[in-house]
Amino acid sequence: MGSLSEGFGSAIARTLRWNGLAGSVLRRIGKCSAFLLVAAVLCLLCGTQAAHAQADLAAGLGVDNPSPNVGDTITFTFTVTNLGPQSATSVFASDVLPASLSFVSATPSVGSYNSSNGLWTIGTVDTVTPATLLIRATVTSPTAATNTANIISAVEADPNPGNNSASATVTPQQADLSIAKIVDNPTPNAGATINYTITLSNAGPNTATNVTVQDLLPAGLTFVSATPSQGTYSSGTGTWTVGTVTAGVPQTLTIAAQVASSTALTNTATVSHSDQYDPSAANNSASATITPAQADLALSKTVDNAAPNVGDTITYTITLSNIGPNQATGVTVQDLLPAGLSLVSASPSQGSYILGTGTWTVGTVTTITPQTLTIRAVVTAANNITNTATVSHSDQFDPNTANNAASATISPTQADLALSKTVSNANPAAGDTITYTVKVTNGGPAQATGVTVQDILPAGLSFVSATPSQGTYNNGTGLWTVGTVTTATPQTLGITAKVTGSGAITNTATISHSDQADPAAGNNTASVSVTVGGVAPPVIAASFGAASIPLNGTTSLTFTISNPGHAVTLTGVGFTDALPAGLVVATPSGVSGSCGAGTITAAAGGGSVNLANGSIPANGSCSFSVNVTGTSAGVKTNTTSVVTSNEAGSGNAATASVTVGAQSPTTTTLTSSLNPSQVGQAVTFTATVSSSGGAPAGTVTFKDGATVIGTAALSAGAVQFTTASLTLGSHNITASFGGGPSFVASTSSPLTQVVNTPSDSLKLRAMQVLAAPVAAQVSGDAISGAVNAAVTEGFADGGGAFVAPNGSGLRFNFAADPDAQPAAAATSNPTDPFASLNGTASGTRNLAASRGNAQSSRVDDAFGALAYAAPTKAPPRPAPAPDWLGWAEVHGAVLNRWNSAGALGTPTTAPMLYGNQVNWLMGLTRKLQPNFLVGVLGGYENFDYRSDALQGRLKGDGWTVGSYLGWMLNSNLRFDAAVAYSGIGFDGMAGTAAATFGGHRWLVSGGLTGTYATYGFQIEPSARIYALWEREDAYTDSLGTMQTARNFSTGRASGGVKVVYPVAWSPTVQLAPYVGLYGDYYFNTDDATAALVAPAIPAAIVLDGWSARAIGGLNARLAGGAQISVGGERSGIGSGFSLWTYRARASVPFSAQ
Repeated sequence: MGSLSEGFGSAIARTLRWNGLAGSVLRRIGKCSAFLLVAAVLCLLCGTQAAHAQADLAAGLGVDNPSPNVGDTITFTFTVTNLGPQSATSVFASDVLPASLSFVSATPSVGSYNSSNGLWTIGTVDTVTPATLLIRATVTSPTAATNTANIISAVEADPNPGNNSASATVTPQQADLSIAKIVDNPTPNAGATINYTITLSNAGPNTATNVTVQDLLPAGLTFVSATPSQGTYSSGTGTWTVGTVTAGVPQTLTIAAQVASSTALTNTATVSHSDQYDPSAANNSASATITPAQADLALSKTVDNAAPNVGDTITYTITLSNIGPNQATGVTVQDLLPAGLSLVSASPSQGSYILGTGTWTVGTVTTITPQTLTIRAVVTAANNITNTATVSHSDQFDPNTANNAASATISPTQADLALSKTVSNANPAAGDTITYTVKVTNGGPAQATGVTVQDILPAGLSFVSATPSQGTYNNGTGLWTVGTVTTATPQTLGITAKVTGSGAITNTATISHSDQADPAAGNNTASVSVTVGGVAPPVIAASFGAASIPLNGTTSLTFTISNPGHAVTLTGVGFTDALPAGLVVATPSGVSGSCGAGTITAAAGGGSVNLANGSIPANGSCSFSVNVTGTSAGVKTNTTSVVTSNEAGSGNAATASVTVGAQSPTTTTLTSSLNPSQVGQAVTFTATVSSSGGAPAGTVTFKDGATVIGTAALSAGAVQFTTASLTLGSHNITASFGGGPSFVASTSSPLTQVVNTPSDSLKLRAMQVLAAPVAAQVSGDAISGAVNAAVTEGFADGGGAFVAPNGSGLRFNFAADPDAQPAAAATSNPTDPFASLNGTASGTRNLAASRGNAQSSRVDDAFGALAYAAPTKAPPRPAPAPDWLGWAEVHGAVLNRWNSAGALGTPTTAPMLYGNQVNWLMGLTRKLQPNFLVGVLGGYENFDYRSDALQGRLKGDGWTVGSYLGWMLNSNLRFDAAVAYSGIGFDGMAGTAAATFGGHRWLVSGGLTGTYATYGFQIEPSARIYALWEREDAYTDSLGTMQTARNFSTGRASGGVKVVYPVAWSPTVQLAPYVGLYGDYYFNTDDATAALVAPAIPAAIVLDGWSARAIGGLNARLAGGAQISVGGERSGIGSGFSLWTYRARASVPFSAQ
């Protein structure tokens, strides 16, 4: 029934306290005693009921992630289950989170949860539905944490309080990540590529996920590439997104970067994120430092003669030192000689120097040993020339580039020489002796050495004597060898001459040489005229007050007119002067001076100056000046009309020049990229135009002699022109600068460009010259022999021998009339190899008795007798003689390896020529008369010849057509002739040269052949000749060499004898072996020697001159009249070549009836 402790006071208080009403009820009970009894009764009832009610509440606690990462949000599930037997009421529970967990939210299935004290006010929990509380919390510490949930109380008694508490432990994951970093080259050169290797390791205990590493390259390093073992790397942010890193399995990242700075650089990699807590952050970062190498290179430059003469050779010495701290590698220095210097030689202490680019490739320069370059050059210009050397490259960074260049300046010596000339008598009579005085002065700044003056007396003067102040004068050459002329002492030459002519005689002296450059060559010539007899005409001279003026500037133009006569005053003196374009009379004109009472006209702004009606006393002169203005740039040359007078007529015209805008002189030089070159090779000509006034601009014209081959515009004072069209031979190439508003035109010295034929092109031509005649000769032999055989076979029916040897074998006359007999009876010879075929073993037999026709000469025809061997055989019926013959023949030739020690002008052991050739021929013969026939033929040839000595090959093929005739002069002698045409295609190569070209060949052949029989042998003496004319087309080979068309002729004359011995092999097959011996003479002409030079044309050719030829073979006749012949021959016996020939032939006679 329950104890008293569960009585009125405690039961009602507990019940009302937990629902918040206990205090109020108790106060009301104390105030209202009327209800005391009722309350007591209720309390008694309640206590009695509680004493008997039980509810076994059980606590359960679970967590969704017992191994979270720090920062993860986890969820605890607190379950209160009622195991009965009664429902539990006024249930309270608590779950206070440990310190390492931070409350996020709570979701109770019933009741409410207070996160501040952990109290869960549940209320009633029946036995069917457990009460649940979901608490979400964030893990804030890596330490393990245990969360405990407790059931605090309920109205009903709990029979098993031991299950009123439950716990759940979370152990956050940890991963000890560490980074190591190395660099493959800690002391690289600036510009070098280095490789950083970052190794990321996990010491555990857990796997690390979503790992990222930060490694952004510092300034001074330029990203090249990155190679992660896993994940990706962004060069822009420096983030390596690694992903998962398993404990014990490191990951790597290799970053390639180019060093762009000379300062020390430190590159740091840091673990920037991991899902797991890292218990040791001290190893999460690693660095690697590079210190780029440095080498302070310094240049100095000296010249052995800072004040040379033009034409002197000077020496520059360039010294390259390394101040350190590291040695320098890959060093190059640029020192291209400027215009005005021509390279003689260059001597580097190490490395090499290239003239065309001016690059000194030094290599390695240590801090101990400086390197030097000595350049010797000839001075070719008179202006100041500065030559600068500059360090153009070093693998190492140079901390002080201010000392990377050095210069040396030369100032060639100059001496302004000037000539003046006077004559003792300007109006001598014929026969007078006059004296010219030539004076050479030096306006400095330097003294002049090696001075010569040219003054040869003109026609009308005869040399008398010469008096030089120093040096010598040669009246034959007119050369005054002056020597040294100082700035203090002029030198003079007096020349005494006798007047032998009449009229005006002008004598001119010119400075022809000085070791020093002359800055003003305009005063290097002086002239004076004399007038012999009569009144001398006036002499006019003009000069500008300044040699050059600026654009729109003004200078004076002075005219001086002299009267060289001794006694006559000149009147009516006058001239006109139309000023050149760009020059006008100034405003005001500034006219000053006079010429007697003459009228001077010079209108301001006008373009002309005139003098009219002036007068000059004897031996006197007059002069006047006018100011002129230059209105356009350029050299203005002013020329007057001739000066005239009343008494002496016309005199001379005067010329004077002024430069408006002050054009600067230029010098043009020309170089070739390849000299000598070969035909078809590209050659680049480089023209350099230099001037003391800056870099000229304009057009340069390149000429081959007088022929323009190209033009190009200058760029920075230089221009290049490339051509591959220069022909074989020597070419004088010049480059002409056309000048401009500020620069004077100039032309380079001629450059002799030699263009040679490529050696392989010469070898290809030699291959053509060697092999083509052999191919022609083999074809000639084939066609001539085939025609001879066709004619022999065409006459085989009636007349002629039964067995007849021919050019390709042995001819059997099976179509002859077997009944034809000679006029006189004959008996078989016991020695005849065919005697046994008549049925008698020995003895003689009269054949005339069995043959009725006595009109034939075939008494010795053994095969004819064969038809009557049996005495009982009836005479056969005569068959009509066939008048057509079809035939076909194949002719092959093999040339053994031929060599001639002097074939190319030099000994060689390599084979000069060898190869093979095949001719296929076929034809048709028509017998028009018993002693006359004609025929046509066609054929195809293919040849392939090679030369080891020339590294060449000539192959080709072609088709042939032709016709022939045969004429039986008598029963033992016949004549044949043929003509044929062949079209040939050639394919040749030698070394790197190759070409294809066509050819045309004509053949004419003829011969006389005799046929005689004795003692069973057939003997055929013959004399034959064939000649070939061939033209091979011009071509351009693969190297660009043009070869002209080639014409040659070749042929063979031969004479000899063949011997045939016929044998009856069977009743249907007759055989006739044969042998023969001939003497051959090969003849050749070739026009290729006129177009080429050695080694293009061999000194010896293959088939040439005398040799012997042996032949042999076998002919067979089959049933029906068909014939087959095979044979071979060996040519060149007793000569230097070995040519083997084989033949196979078949023919079939037939009748058109």
